[in-house]
This record gives sequence, C-alpha cells and structure tokens, in this order.
Amino acid sequence: TWPCALRRRLNERRLLRSWGERALRTSPCDEAAEWAELPSSRRRARGELDPRFYRLYRDYEEPEYLRALSRHIVNLHEAPVLFYAVSIIAFVTESMTTLLIVLAWTYVAFRYAHSYIHLTSNKVLYRFRLFAVSQIVLLVLWLLVLVGLLR
Repeated sequence: TWPCALRRRLNERRLLRSWGERALRTSPCDEAAEWAELPSSRRRARGELDPRFYRLYRDYEEPEYLRALSRHIVNLHEAPVLFYAVSIIAFVTESMTTLLIVLAWTYVAFRYAHSYIHLTSNKVLYRFRLFAVSQIVLLVLWLLVLVGLLR
C-alpha cells in the first residue's frame, strides 16, 4: 500500500528523525505485512481450503472452521437487532434508567461470552446457557421499556 511504500522510501533516504523514526519503526505497515499471510493462505497451500468453493458456493466442501465462523456472523445479526431496537426506543422516548443501562451492558457481556465460546471451545451446553440468559435479559429490557411507554 502507498503509506507503507512511502514509509520505506523515507526510511531509505533517512528523512525520518527522532520520534518519527521510533514511531514508524513499529508501524502498522510491518504488522500488515505479517497479517497479509492470513491463515487461509497457509491453509490453501496445505490443501485444506479449496478456493473453487467460493466461485458458486457449491461442488466443493466448505471447511468446518469457515462454516463455524459464517454461522457465528449470522448469529450476530439475529438477536442483537432486537437489542439495537430496544436501545433506540428507550433513548428516543427518554425512558433510560440506570436499571436499563445495567441490563444493556449485561446483555452485551453475555453476548460477548457467547461469541467467545462459539469461536473457541464451542461447547454447546455452555453456549446455549449463555444464549438463553442473554435472551432473558433482552426480554426483561423489552418489558421494562414497554411498561415505561405505557405509563
């Protein structure tokens, strides 16, 4: 990318001084160069990932780790939409209370824990319990906001 190339040229010409040199020595460009070798490229080289699958999304087996990641992204767009809606409704109607804020952060914490388990150990029982508790917290949020609107 052009910022990385510019940084290299400046380093080569020794135009960088003091803090600039120090800051740019460990720049995101160096990290991006390491990150550019994604695990998928290594998996493709080892034959674990077949890029032909992504042409039409058929005829080839999708790797299990990508299937889990795809499902996780889908999960993140289902229930949290209801959370966004209740948060916006509570804010617009000025019915935000300390209890609602605590419940909202509790919901976020449970969803974070659910995501962590889903992408690491993927123990279904723990995941289900966290999901169920987060949905109960979401239901309580909706009930409190609706009761607040009816008053």
